[in-house]
Amino acid sequence: MGMAAAAAAAAAAAAAAAAAAAAGSWGLTVNIDKTKLMLLSGRRTQHAAQQTAEAGLTFAGQQLAAVTSFKYLGIAFHSSTCLAGAAAPARAQPARLAMHNCRTRCAEVGIEAAPVQLRLFGTMVDSVLSHGAEVWGVQLAAKAACCHRGSAGSAAEKLQLSYLRHLLGVRQSTPNAALLAETGERPLWQRWLRRAAKLWNKTLEERPGSLLQQALLSSVQLADGAHPLAQQSWAAQLAAGLAAVGMQLDLQQPAP
Repeated sequence: MGMAAAAAAAAAAAAAAAAAAAAGSWGLTVNIDKTKLMLLSGRRTQHAAQQTAEAGLTFAGQQLAAVTSFKYLGIAFHSSTCLAGAAAPARAQPARLAMHNCRTRCAEVGIEAAPVQLRLFGTMVDSVLSHGAEVWGVQLAAKAACCHRGSAGSAAEKLQLSYLRHLLGVRQSTPNAALLAETGERPLWQRWLRRAAKLWNKTLEERPGSLLQQALLSSVQLADGAHPLAQQSWAAQLAAGLAAVGMQLDLQQPAP
């Protein structure tokens, strides 16, 4: 194990010990079976996973299992994939089942009106499809906004467009812009960008020093471009997406 990896392992071990002590002081117990160890390295190899396993970190004396993927609050994370790259396909899977149930229910009760079906899609399907999109969807939204396209092509967005094609009874080759115009729907990336902006505003309204506000300020600091992880900063991606639609976000002086 290299010096950098050894230092990271030592820091993680210290953090685990501190967390165990804090949990004990509050009389809390930790479910080790549900607690996993994952290194967000960005490497598309098993090397990072092997290093994580070899670190042999423990929590309260119990060995932590090393994994390459983990789901937290319904959002999927992967050790070698960006957040959007893991979360969007993972949300599309349960949303596809919700879409099937929505169609089945409409057929059972005889709902044929397109506006009603679209409202049901937003309630029954998009609520599943876009769960947590204010966090993971901002990267896709920024990409789509900067490219001036109707869709960034993620699995989640393709599901929405597939539903619209089925609703209109048109061919797969029908342009995305035509589908959205005919149904009066907005592309998912615009919804995600709006939700991200609301999260930005809500975070700024938090009490100074709150955990959520600290996370935002850390993201803003990463956005200055000096750090290697700056391109992955949530705040930078939000600013890029808003700038592409004509709204300037000053990261130097964060304001609603």
